[in-house]
Amino acid sequence: ELRLRRPRALALCRLLLDPQERELWVARIREGYRAHLLLDNLPVGTRRPRDGAAPLLERGYLLGAAAPDGAIVHNHLHFTVRYHLPSPSVTTGEAWRGSGRRARIVG
Repeated sequence: ELRLRRPRALALCRLLLDPQERELWVARIREGYRAHLLLDNLPVGTRRPRDGAAPLLERGYLLGAAAPDGAIVHNHLHFTVRYHLPSPSVTTGEAWRGSGRRARIVG
């Protein structure tokens, strides 16, 4: 459910892991596993800045970051959704045109 004018946090799941499952997550995070999402049937990507060049766009996001005593799970996501408003068209009565509007979604 996405409502651009009413921001709120939405819990997707609540999960307690046993020690064996935790070790599996830590191993996958250290190996650089990524999660892939679709938003409105389009892939969600992560923007990574580069020195003196255009940012690199990677598909999905890292599951977490390695820490000396285990791993840190990325359990909050931030989306910037670009959307366009319809504008009248001479032939069809409705057309879509880029407007540069953005909505920020934090979960």
